[in-house]
Amino acid sequence: MPHSDRQEGLNGIVRERLLQMFREVEAESGWKVLVVDRNSVRFLSAACKMSEVTEEGVTLVENLELKRQPMASMDAIYFISPTVESVKRMCEDWSGKNRMYAAAHIYFTSHIDDTPLFSIKQCMGLVAKIRAIKELNLEFIASESQAFSLDMPEAFQNLYGPSSDVDLQAETISAVARRLATLFVTLGVRPTIRYQEPASAYQDAAERLAKDLELQLEELEGQAGAAGHRLWWRWQTHPPPTLLILDRARDMISPLIHEYSYQAMANDLLPVKNGRYSHVYTNAHGDQQKQEVLLDEGDPLWPTLRHLHISDAINLILDEFNAFVKDNKTASMVKGEAESIKDMSEAIQQMPQYKELLSKYSLHMDITHRCLDVYNEQNVEPISALEQDVATGKDADRNKVKTAEATLRLEELLMQESEKFSVSDKLRMLIIFVAAKGEKLPPGEVERLLEVAKLQHYSRTMQNLEHVRVPHKSDHEEKAARSSFLSFLKGKSFKKKREPEVSFELARFRTPAQFTMEDCMQGKLSDKDFPYLVPPGNAKAPAKTPQAGDVPLATGMSVRTKPRGEAGKAKEQEKETQISSSSPPMVVFVIGGMAYNEICAAYTVSKGFNKHIYIGSTDILAPNDFLAAIGNLHDVTASMRKVS
Repeated sequence: MPHSDRQEGLNGIVRERLLQMFREVEAESGWKVLVVDRNSVRFLSAACKMSEVTEEGVTLVENLELKRQPMASMDAIYFISPTVESVKRMCEDWSGKNRMYAAAHIYFTSHIDDTPLFSIKQCMGLVAKIRAIKELNLEFIASESQAFSLDMPEAFQNLYGPSSDVDLQAETISAVARRLATLFVTLGVRPTIRYQEPASAYQDAAERLAKDLELQLEELEGQAGAAGHRLWWRWQTHPPPTLLILDRARDMISPLIHEYSYQAMANDLLPVKNGRYSHVYTNAHGDQQKQEVLLDEGDPLWPTLRHLHISDAINLILDEFNAFVKDNKTASMVKGEAESIKDMSEAIQQMPQYKELLSKYSLHMDITHRCLDVYNEQNVEPISALEQDVATGKDADRNKVKTAEATLRLEELLMQESEKFSVSDKLRMLIIFVAAKGEKLPPGEVERLLEVAKLQHYSRTMQNLEHVRVPHKSDHEEKAARSSFLSFLKGKSFKKKREPEVSFELARFRTPAQFTMEDCMQGKLSDKDFPYLVPPGNAKAPAKTPQAGDVPLATGMSVRTKPRGEAGKAKEQEKETQISSSSPPMVVFVIGGMAYNEICAAYTVSKGFNKHIYIGSTDILAPNDFLAAIGNLHDVTASMRKVS
C-alpha cells in the first residue's frame, strides 16, 4: 500500500523546526496565540497542519495585517518577516495603554536589519514584555520532501524584463540569496557552490546569485560565531553538499513542453493552483458535489503516483484498488474487479469503514481521466508530437528531424482554427520551435509564422524571447536534444492488461537539468560549463571551530547580545537531536522558476543514485504561468513588482 512521505525529507525537517519553535515557548498562562504575516504564513502552512500547531499549545493563529481583539491573558508568538512594515505593525500591538498580549516571543524568518531593530528598541511597551527574540532563518516553502520554492514569482520579470533597472535586479538577487541562505541554515550545512556559466554579460543571473549567496552565508557565519552559535552543525561528520545554480534563461523548453507524468499533466491541463484542486463528483444519491482537495504528500497515494506516466498512473490506481478489495476480509461481498470510477464508487459504499482511504483511489481515478478528457478535447497529441521531435532533434524512430520539415509541420498546425488548437498551445509550440531552431531560421521567419497563425498581436511575446533566450546550445544542452526514446523505455514494464491512452513516444524529451544532475553525481560535470565559485581545495574553514559547548542552530539565533546560559544551551542541544541527521543532499536551484518535469527529474536521479536531491527555485511554474511571464516582460508594472 502506498504511504505518505510527509514525515521525511525537507518538509519534515522544516516541520520539526517550526514545532520546536512552539515547544520552546513556555507561556505563564499556558495559552499561546500565533501571529503571522503574509509571508510567514505561507512558509508555515506548507509544512504544518493546523492540528499539529494546536497540539503544541497554540490555541489561535492570527494575521498581523488584520485588526485583532486583545488577548491580555495569552502569550504571543510572533513568527514574522523582519520587514519595516511587519515590525511596525507588531510595535503597534504594544503602543498606548492597552496591550494586546501578556508577553511576546518573537521569531523572525531571517536576519533583521538595524532599522527595524531600532524601532523595536524604541517601543518600550514591547521591550518590557519580550521573552525571546530570535532569527529562525526559514524563508522558503518546503512544498515536497525534495522540492522547495522561495515564493518569488516576480523574480523572472525583475531579472529579465527590459524595463528592470540595475538596482531592481540587484535587489532581487539579494532577496533570492537571503531566502536561499535560510535553506542551508535549516539543513545545517554550508554548500560548495557551482553555477551555470553565463552565456553573455547580460545573462549572468546564476553567477551573480552565487556570489551574493556566498556573501550572505559569510555574514550569517559571523553573526552566529559572535553569538556562540554553531551554524553549520553537520560540518564535522558530513561533507558539504553541492549547490548547482541553473539559469531559467538557458532552457526555455522545459517549462513549456507538454508533459505526461501525472503531476505535470494535472498542473498543465486542470485548474490546479498551489496544489489545490476543486474536485467535482457525483455522490451516492446522484447529486453533484464540489470538494477542494490538496494534492500533496499528506495524500497516501500521491508520492507513488505523481511522477508516473499518466497511463501507468491509471493502471496502478486500478491495480492497487482491486488488490485492496481482494485482500480485505470485510470486502467479501464485493464482486469482480473495478474498471471504472462507477465500479469504485459501488465498492466504496459496501466498505464504509474504509471510505476515506478508498475515496482517494476514486479521486485520483477521476483526476487522471479528467486529464485525458482535456488532452483529447484540446487535440494535444499532434502538437505534442511536433514538440518532442523539435526539442529532441529526432523523431520516435530516432531519425534526425530537418528544420525545413519541422517548419512545414508547424505551419500546418498553426493554420488550424482556434477551435481545434488553443492560442496558448500554438504559442507554446512556436516558442519551443524558436528556442530549438532559432539560429537556423532566416530573418523574419518568426514574424511570418505569427502571421500564418494569425497571432500578430502576440509579436511582443516572441520579441521578449530575445531578453532571455540563448541563441546557441551549450554542450550540456545538446545532451537533452539527443535524449533517447529507447533509454527512456529501458527498465519499463508494459505487461499491462490496459493499453496506454497517451503514447509513451510523446514523453521522449529529458530536461537539461536531468543531465546536469546525472553528470554531477558521476563527477563528470564540466568545470567550464559549471565553474566552482570557490574551488574545493580553496574552501574556507568554518568561521569558528565547533566546540563541545557550542549551541547548534536548530531553533533560531537570538538577537540579544548576551549569550544564553548553560541551561539554555543544554536544552537546545537536546532539541537538536530531533532534527534529521541524514547525510546532506545535493541541492539544485533554478533562478527564474522551475518546471514540474525538472522536479520529476530530481526524484528520478535521486532514486537512480540512491542520494537525496533537493530542487528549488524562485517559483514553481505551470506552462501557462511561464507563457504569461514571457508575455509580461515588457510590462513596466509587472517587471517593477515589489521584492519582499
